[in-house]
Amino acid sequence: MGMVRRKMIIASILLPAALVLAGCGGGIANATPVQAARTTVQAMIQGNEQVLKQIDKSNALDFPAQWMLEIATQQHFDTANLNDFTFTPVGDHKVRVSDPKIGYNAVWSFVHQNSGWYFFTMNPWDQ
Repeated sequence: MGMVRRKMIIASILLPAALVLAGCGGGIANATPVQAARTTVQAMIQGNEQVLKQIDKSNALDFPAQWMLEIATQQHFDTANLNDFTFTPVGDHKVRVSDPKIGYNAVWSFVHQNSGWYFFTMNPWDQ
């Protein structure tokens, strides 16, 4: 009986801790701006609105997940491969995201929150 009680105590401690950790970032890869850019591009290629909602910290009307998916469609991300993209840091919080095969080239800005980097805005004119 002592073993069962110990397991219940451990479970009662681990379950809330796991729920807190799952709610803080949801397991998305965003430790650096480049990693956050890769995660964002992969979500756009896959049409993954849930990940886009997690990684996007832009103003509500600027780049909501649905608009990001529309951009992905317009720019033919669905025909792209993540490995064809290049992710070049161009400052403390900016990454140039480009894929010459689909003709995409833009500088994306990221914001640091809660020990992770999140998409904030993109500028296709910032060459």
